[in-house]
Amino acid sequence: MDDEYFRLKISMSEDIKSYPAASTVRDTVFRSLLRSEAAGLKKQVLSDMRWVNLRTTSGLYVGRRFGYAVDLNRIRRVIERIIRGLYFWEVGKILCPNNEVRVYTDEDIELQPKDILGQLKQNILKPLSTYLPKVIGNGAFSYRYQIVKENLRYSVWLLVFYSGFPVLVMTGPPRKKGGEAE
Repeated sequence: MDDEYFRLKISMSEDIKSYPAASTVRDTVFRSLLRSEAAGLKKQVLSDMRWVNLRTTSGLYVGRRFGYAVDLNRIRRVIERIIRGLYFWEVGKILCPNNEVRVYTDEDIELQPKDILGQLKQNILKPLSTYLPKVIGNGAFSYRYQIVKENLRYSVWLLVFYSGFPVLVMTGPPRKKGGEAE
């Protein structure tokens, strides 16, 4: 259920409208909503639709348009499964089952304080950008990653869906209440 939800919401994303394969997926997804088995998902999609205020990156109001809500927990669950599968593919071992898999969208990253955002860009995003992406499905999906060789529980991944929906993912041991890893 989460996989179908993920596929639907990603294909509806404004950020990927210009990617040709996304329109094919979007058409397929919308056709699947016509099936009687998809009644629950169709009902949820319709209830997620609403008018939203549009703002520039600096926060200026520029109007309204029709949009939809997204259940980020469902999106994150799918991405966690993707990461666990990619980790196994790349390392040949299962990612420790109790490892945390932390998923950050563009919005999550931009909400970080400036000092944290600067460190994130300098210490994670910039080094990741030096790796060639692994591309799947004519660019429908690509990823870059770095795994800490001294401790395979730590890794960082940059996933990009349809050349327009990036997601940053970090894995590591569960954090203690103070934020440190166990």
